[in-house]
Amino acid sequence: MHGILDLAAPGFAALLWLGDFPHWQIILLSIFTAFAAYTAIYTLNDLVGIAVDREKFTEGGINEGYSVEASDMRYPLAQNILSYRSGMIWFAFWFALALVGSYLLNPAIVIILITATVLEVIYCLLLKVTYWRTLISGLVKMSGPIAAVFVVDTILHPTSCYSYLFGSSFGRLVDKMCQRIGTIQLKINASAQKPSPFNLDLKKRGWSFS
Repeated sequence: MHGILDLAAPGFAALLWLGDFPHWQIILLSIFTAFAAYTAIYTLNDLVGIAVDREKFTEGGINEGYSVEASDMRYPLAQNILSYRSGMIWFAFWFALALVGSYLLNPAIVIILITATVLEVIYCLLLKVTYWRTLISGLVKMSGPIAAVFVVDTILHPTSCYSYLFGSSFGRLVDKMCQRIGTIQLKINASAQKPSPFNLDLKKRGWSFS
């Protein structure tokens, strides 16, 4: 469930920005790259926060409703199911694949991926420091949808992601998204109002479905 939610946000952002589905090759590579990136990021979360995660189990275990993913295999490093070295190898493997996929989609996404990785480390280190770390978590979550925009719009400059977030361009971004939503809605309405050739053929024979 957690993985589905992670992949859905970038996909929806790309659809809104482009106004249509990209080529199937781009879709497959994007899904693979997003899966690799999120896997690497969440592995990094476990690596950096292993000490805090072990405290959770020492204090009586994890509440079953603690997170979206509530299986017994959560926090494999903290439970000593996997060694720290195995976790590092796992992270390096998926991060390398994410870097390759990002570069193939748009080199600018490499910058976004590295930035999200650094922010994830900062987020973990601020656990017992300040609750404002939630804002950093939001930036990490937004990195996926931002990267998705760069997948379908390769003309954007790498620094554009910052202007869209913190500059006056944010209003234009929202306006463009609203225009895309309107375009998609018009296509849906037109498709729904268009009679099916199958029904037309039957109506010629005197049949009616009304």
